[in-house]
Amino acid sequence: PEWFSAIEAGLGELIGMPEIGRKNLDYEGAQTYISQGVAVFRKLKSKVIDKNKEVYVLMDQSGSMGGYAFEGISFLDLLAQFVPELGKKYTGEFWVCDACGMNKYKRLIYHGGGGTAFGGAFRKLGNIEKYKQQQNPDYEMCVIFFSDMLIPANEFKQYKQYGPTKQIWVTSTGQKEMLLKDAPWIRADENIQEVYINMEKTE
Repeated sequence: PEWFSAIEAGLGELIGMPEIGRKNLDYEGAQTYISQGVAVFRKLKSKVIDKNKEVYVLMDQSGSMGGYAFEGISFLDLLAQFVPELGKKYTGEFWVCDACGMNKYKRLIYHGGGGTAFGGAFRKLGNIEKYKQQQNPDYEMCVIFFSDMLIPANEFKQYKQYGPTKQIWVTSTGQKEMLLKDAPWIRADENIQEVYINMEKTE
């Protein structure tokens, strides 16, 4: 679909395509867990591609996310179909959480279905990026954040302040005006891209 092509294009602009030869993330087994609200770190495939570029998928598993659909398909089920495609091109990790605020950022596995807070997850990802760049100056990370963005307005700045340099925010088209109001600065940030999906609210 067009929105997934936009994500792939955004990755190409922000960190470029990896060179053939490095380890890819095996997302295949993760599909079963997406709708269950459990974050799982998947094993790496044996094939090597490029160690300098990684994609981290951060998915909002708060209760409100279950009420969205795209062309009649649950949004969470939809992601289960398309997220594995990223694993064919990039190495990285897949994180699922809801209440992962700043005071819990050291936790790497979360259960979903509750409220929404992601400052801690972005801070942890930012720390990973800094560490890996110290080890390898050519290292680049991009986080793809799937959420309905029903998040306190003052939290968005934490994502920029503490999170990785390059980010793609993916949400419903209906949230575009809200983001313009609560996080207008992202429009001027060349390292943050927005992708909107024409989802319908089912609940």
